Amino acid sequence: MAEKKNKKDQLKEVTTGMEPIVGVKPTVEIEGKTYTVRRLGIPDMFTVIRILGVGVKQLGSMGGLQSLDSASVALALVAAIPHAEDEIMDLLADIVGVDGADIRNPDIFPIDAIVDIIGVLAEHQDLKAFFTRLQALAKANPALQKVMGEATAEAQ
Repeated sequence: MAEKKNKKDQLKEVTTGMEPIVGVKPTVEIEGKTYTVRRLGIPDMFTVIRILGVGVKQLGSMGGLQSLDSASVALALVAAIPHAEDEIMDLLADIVGVDGADIRNPDIFPIDAIVDIIGVLAEHQDLKAFFTRLQALAKANPALQKVMGEATAEAQ
């Protein structure tokens, strides 16, 4: 008979790796093939932040970003495309588990595939969790909030 777990044990499993932040890994379907999007890690966050920085700067003339929600992340990623093409393509290839040549092959990944992959990335639980915790940290730390505000103003 299976041992019954209390809420504390269940929470511990969810937060320690037995059940990662993403219980079911997200998928994206491109040309009838389903790709599983892997978990995001610290190196991915550096890449995403660099790309978002480019996107936020490009959006500066349009008022920049008001928040770090999924729609804003997707908008900043799209705005960065002409200015960070290789970095975006390499990131997208890596998170769906293909090589750079494949993601650049229009027979495998047609033009609209980037929209689908960016949509899944913007909704990725690891990315959402990172920005949620970053915003909470900024709210709790006035100095960090000031720095982030200055960085956003400078980008605009």
